[in-house]
Amino acid sequence: MKVGTTELVKFRHLKRALGLPHFGAVGILESLWMFAAKNSPLGDIGKHSNEDIACMVEWDESPDELIDHLVKYRWLDAHPEHRLVIHDWSEHAPNWLKGNLASRGKQFADTLSQPAKHGAKRSAKHRTHSTSQAATKSSQSNSNLSPPIDTATVAPLQIQRGTDAERGEMAEILRKIGLAAVEPAAKEAITRDYTADQVRALTDELSRRPNLGPGALVFRIRNTPPDAPLNEGWPEPTVKPAAAGRGDDQYRKQSSEQLATIEAASAKAKAESERIQQLELALADDIDNTNAEDLVRLLPQVLQREKCAATIREKSWRDLPAIVRRKLVTSFANGCEL
Repeated sequence: MKVGTTELVKFRHLKRALGLPHFGAVGILESLWMFAAKNSPLGDIGKHSNEDIACMVEWDESPDELIDHLVKYRWLDAHPEHRLVIHDWSEHAPNWLKGNLASRGKQFADTLSQPAKHGAKRSAKHRTHSTSQAATKSSQSNSNLSPPIDTATVAPLQIQRGTDAERGEMAEILRKIGLAAVEPAAKEAITRDYTADQVRALTDELSRRPNLGPGALVFRIRNTPPDAPLNEGWPEPTVKPAAAGRGDDQYRKQSSEQLATIEAASAKAKAESERIQQLELALADDIDNTNAEDLVRLLPQVLQREKCAATIREKSWRDLPAIVRRKLVTSFANGCEL
């Protein structure tokens, strides 16, 4: 997880909506991304059922409720082809995964068949209408020389060029304020329906806020709709005016604290995983000697019990998915009534 993720408004919303502590929300998102990297490297996580996703992130409540909140707060995006995709996976996926897909000529799911945004729809409609008129006029004046032009193959190319031009203009605007990652920021602005003029107006507003850096503009774009007043949606400055000289020290301290929180959550998850592994080794023989139906009754209610039960009856509890097997071992260790 990137430093600063836990400071996003949508992270706080997700944590509150799911009723989780800080490290719990971090664990849900990290587990989601690790599952996607291994099982849906294109980001097309919607090929898995809601129950499977909930199972892999160890969410024991309603799977549909989990997915609804992840979509609502933009950690997942609804997709017309893949059902669900990881939000901006093409930008935030691990570098090793990007290189792997590039070497195989694969594209991320969030870059394919994306639904057009309102602004793009309006400009596309205008360009398609103009192209159609020109094609019709050309066809009428040259009807004896060539067949009519098929505008269906012309418009998409022009729309793409227009989108690239708009993104390029935004990138240039953002570059002038000293932002380093201008391309991802420009893409984020287009995704949020911002126009180049609106981004330029935000840079003017940012210039009147000496205690905020270029990253504050990205924060504002990501968390505030484009039609909101210019003076709303900005983050609180991390350095007070009287202490501006200590800005670098405070920033480093804040980043260190965030990193420490993430590392603590990761260490806790790793320790718990090691504890369960040791428990499984210690109880393996006892579980092997337990009646299959008794083991089935220990399966968590929220998971795909029938599928897991069939695995226990027809094969072995050792063939269960790792997360289900760990829950079964924990229940067995706690001495649940059979």
